[in-house]
Amino acid sequence: SDTARVSSEPLFTKGDALWAGAFVIGSVVMFQVDDNIDRWVGREKIQESDFIRRGAEIANLSKDDQVMLAGALVYLTGRIAKKPTLADIAWHSTEAVLISSIVLTLVRGSLGRTRPYVTPDDPTHFKGFEGFKQFEYRSFPSIHASANFAVAAVISGEIKRRWPGRLRWVSPVLYTVASFPTVSRLYLRRHWASDLVLGSFAGIVTGLKVERYHHTHPGNKLDKFFLGVRAGPDGTARLVLFEHRF
Repeated sequence: SDTARVSSEPLFTKGDALWAGAFVIGSVVMFQVDDNIDRWVGREKIQESDFIRRGAEIANLSKDDQVMLAGALVYLTGRIAKKPTLADIAWHSTEAVLISSIVLTLVRGSLGRTRPYVTPDDPTHFKGFEGFKQFEYRSFPSIHASANFAVAAVISGEIKRRWPGRLRWVSPVLYTVASFPTVSRLYLRRHWASDLVLGSFAGIVTGLKVERYHHTHPGNKLDKFFLGVRAGPDGTARLVLFEHRF
């Protein structure tokens, strides 16, 4: 059993709004240096490095759809092998990636910011709602960044809850790994630096909130269906493996 109890505290606070506002403003301010960063990354010395290019192409494979597929496979493995902790972490990670991807798809589709290789000298080129039609206008924010940082945030939250003594070294490793596919988008000129900053923030917030919600609201409908979690008579969460028939 999970010892978490139903929480009456709000999921989002004024502090969250302040942080969100700070990152949005910071990202907009970064528009002023996005082209300088893009030109620095586009230098011949960097672009012609086989080592950097191979690393960027490998890291770039960690896309939102691939991350969700991996999460789904791990989740099924956990359910079949009757490993509730594995299934729990995989499900919440996949959910966080899905939520952040949907929200950011709506945002960047509406804003229609062009990618660096389309308008290399103009990071402020926007065409409203064009992002829903063309890939080249889906730059801001980055879903690649949000997906990888969402997973890192969920796993960090789970470790803090279950094995707090390991958080000190595991969490930095997770966020460092998440930064590789994020930076690869900058090198491949698929995103401006400001896209990555806001996308990373969105992923972290989504991951932390998803993890916190499920573990402070035992018996919620999603966990009930995917994990068989029930709220006990004392408010604690109880896990029932394979109660559902698939």
